Amino acid sequence: MSQEELRNYISIARTAIGATYGNASPGDEDAKREVMQTLAAMIYGQDGHFFVVDYDGRNLVAPRQTQLINQNWIRLRDINDVSITSEFIRQARWGGEYHSHLWFKPTTGEQAEMGTDVIGLQNWQWALGTGIFIVDIRATVATRVRVLSSVSSAPLSILARLPRQH
Repeated sequence: MSQEELRNYISIARTAIGATYGNASPGDEDAKREVMQTLAAMIYGQDGHFFVVDYDGRNLVAPRQTQLINQNWIRLRDINDVSITSEFIRQARWGGEYHSHLWFKPTTGEQAEMGTDVIGLQNWQWALGTGIFIVDIRATVATRVRVLSSVSSAPLSILARLPRQH
């Protein structure tokens, strides 16, 4: 999965919540609840999900790690001292690049490098994001390389089995 694919996932999420978010006022708590429920239900793959933090750092949506919800993570940094939540908020407010940091992988519980993309829902001062674990990208690439290698060598093995003509 590339940065472009992450951006496509964000676009899908934005489309899924567009009518509700677009028609809501900044203080519409019912609309906010509906959007949070929609995003929480949008999980993909083994670890894929969308998350939301407000601009104060409070986690609002974390479907694969619900213990994080309603807690403030504004000062959260990974073990390499890379800012996580405050960087998400910066990206949401001003636009930004793909962000790389360590995060606990839901399926293993271990920390792994993650690439994240975030957009801002400015009317509500929310950062909406999703990410992919780099180890999953590497595994996918390795599988594709093995498949392509076996496919590219197949014609040679077929030719080798053909009877020779004299």
